[in-house]
Amino acid sequence: MKQKRSPLSILYSVLIFLFLYAPIVVLIVYSFNANKSRGSWGGFSLKWYQALFEDSTILNSLYTTLSVALIAALVSMVMGTLAALGMYYSRRRMRSLLSNLANLPMLNPDIVSGISLLVLFVFLGFRLGYVSLLLSHIAFCVPYVIVSVLPKLNQMDRSLF
Repeated sequence: MKQKRSPLSILYSVLIFLFLYAPIVVLIVYSFNANKSRGSWGGFSLKWYQALFEDSTILNSLYTTLSVALIAALVSMVMGTLAALGMYYSRRRMRSLLSNLANLPMLNPDIVSGISLLVLFVFLGFRLGYVSLLLSHIAFCVPYVIVSVLPKLNQMDRSLF
């Protein structure tokens, strides 16, 4: 049986979503502004997008971002799934310990994890660049995969695999 929502709760939800998404909508609208200033509207234009796609530095950054995201997601998915399977088949005490270790990076603020990985790479003499960026993203994503996959494994029938 569905619960009827009060008009006040609906209004509250709408205001929250407006508060969260209005700046994004304004940014999108003003990205088509012909003026350089965001204070006044100078007409519709695609010149900023043309400038974006003509700048090789920005396109290289876009390529790097997309490749890091794709590779990190794929590697994290494989590693996290294998780790979750290993945790699933381990004894209860070991599973509890590994689960706590997997949750630890998610409790850290992202900036602390990033700086810690930077310090680790510098300490080990690892060259900072694309590979260190990719390894950092993988290290950041794996715990989230474990936390997502492990409950699904617990819901499955053990006789299936």
